[in-house]
Amino acid sequence: MKFKLFANCIPVKGYCRSVINDLQRNSYKYVPNSLYYLLKKHDGESLDEIKIQNPNYEEIIDEYFEFLKLNEFGFFTFEPHNFPELDLIFDLPSKITNAVISEQIHFQNYKQICNELNVLNCKAIQLRLFSSISIKKIETILDAFKNSRIQYIEIIFQYQKDIILDDLKKMAFENQRIWVIRIHNSPFKKIEFLDKQKHHPVFYSTSIITDHSFCGFIHPKNFVQNIPFFTESLHLNTCLNRKVCIDENGFIKNCLSMDKHYGNMNEVDLKEVVQSEEFQKLWHIKKDDIKVCKDCEFRHMCMDCRAFIKDPNDIYSQPAKCPYNPYIAKWKGEEGYITVEEWQKQQKESTT
Repeated sequence: MKFKLFANCIPVKGYCRSVINDLQRNSYKYVPNSLYYLLKKHDGESLDEIKIQNPNYEEIIDEYFEFLKLNEFGFFTFEPHNFPELDLIFDLPSKITNAVISEQIHFQNYKQICNELNVLNCKAIQLRLFSSISIKKIETILDAFKNSRIQYIEIIFQYQKDIILDDLKKMAFENQRIWVIRIHNSPFKKIEFLDKQKHHPVFYSTSIITDHSFCGFIHPKNFVQNIPFFTESLHLNTCLNRKVCIDENGFIKNCLSMDKHYGNMNEVDLKEVVQSEEFQKLWHIKKDDIKVCKDCEFRHMCMDCRAFIKDPNDIYSQPAKCPYNPYIAKWKGEEGYITVEEWQKQQKESTT
């Protein structure tokens, strides 16, 4: 019998180690690079065939395949040709899939923004409301997105003592598109829920947020393991692809943390802007193009950031807020951790 990995279980090689991404169970397991090479070289071969080609590693091979079996990463079959790999092409019918909208201080026309996002078939928006705001003002903003194509709304706003959980539950009941609420500058840290099924959380955070620099941090808790994210990562940028941002003055951007804009909502057509080659340029910077990231085993489950990068003069530079060093497989805070720059310096010194 021949061994086949399940199509949804895809190995990704890093510098020190590899992972197997289980895109159906939304999980991953570490594996040694030697197992990665074995799977890539001998996919669809029998265990005996693999051992014949690797006579000095029979015991290790048995251990590897016992691991694969226990974790349900693969199976044995007489007809491996009947189990093709996943089609890893990425495509969606939306011109824009997600939008980030800062609290409109000068532009203030949420209805216009909604109408133009509808034309682009946008499905998700994030509302960033940094100033003190009333529940009534939030509801007024949400009114602009009623009867729209928007399916998911995430709201970020500053803690207000007079906005209690019951107010948020009532607002969510009347606005079924609300998916998650994040409340910053809170005196306490906890998670509540808008529904009995606990599908729609309210995150209270003590973090003090005053501008858009709060995003861009890389952390395992933010990793995503599913087919749409994985395939997008293979071909495009996981943060900026099909995203549009509208800042507090109505200027159109790739990211609210970036200075560059492409005109104001009062003066240009949003559809024309996002379909321009200039606006879409950053969409095509994928993880396999980015320095350091291309050597990381986590690269196809990690959200990329192009606003905060280590070298501002190199758009392919590593994210500045990444605390992981793939060359030693350690996170900042772990024993023996050194930065990528320190590791590179050591490597250079050892060869001179």
